[in-house]
Amino acid sequence: MSQKEKLIYQYFALKHKFDMNENCERPCSAEPTEKDIRSMRKEFKVMDLEYKISCVETALKNQAIRIARENYFATEEGKLAKENAENEKANLCIQRKNLIIELEDWLNKELHYLFGNNWKCRFNTGYKSIRGEIGVKNRDSKREGFDFEFGHSFDIYFDLDNFGEQSPRFEMNYGTLGSFDLFTDTYRSEYLEGQGKFANNKKLLKDLFDKMMDIEKRNEVIENKINEIDEFLKNPNK
Repeated sequence: MSQKEKLIYQYFALKHKFDMNENCERPCSAEPTEKDIRSMRKEFKVMDLEYKISCVETALKNQAIRIARENYFATEEGKLAKENAENEKANLCIQRKNLIIELEDWLNKELHYLFGNNWKCRFNTGYKSIRGEIGVKNRDSKREGFDFEFGHSFDIYFDLDNFGEQSPRFEMNYGTLGSFDLFTDTYRSEYLEGQGKFANNKKLLKDLFDKMMDIEKRNEVIENKINEIDEFLKNPNK
């Protein structure tokens, strides 16, 4: 028997096992026919057959994990464990959201005190990072919450993973408003003045940096717990 034929037989045996576990109506046969062998010898190289086998082997491993998971969560013990894990994850997600609300509430108070009630901020978290937008809210927006006035906001970046650097990334990115009338358009000049004051307020920036560092470290703890729960829900028998 040639190497190709051995691989074809191996593929059929694995695919048959997978199909039987899935209760397929028309499972793959346990062994190839002569026609199958002739066709696959012509169509596939050795490396192609090896790849097909590796794919079925991976599918079988995932299948075994899924079946074991479903069987466990079907038991009374498993049902309770799953419910507790999902409830814990939901609470952790609320805690994660509250971290951002805490940061926004703190900075909004600072912005209102320094620049007026037209100034707002919003943030979101990523992997070891926080992204923020700060600027002047749109006075005419009818949407729930708020929108920034077009062109009247700038971005703040905070990254613990700073491309191999020892210190975190803490940067501001500002755009341009284009041209505007210097006598009549006081709204844009108010934004430009606030943007400059913000970038030059070292105490506020230091406080914001420290706050972001604290928020991100707490968020990392929450994320690790969520990942552990996700792994348990995926493979409780691990």
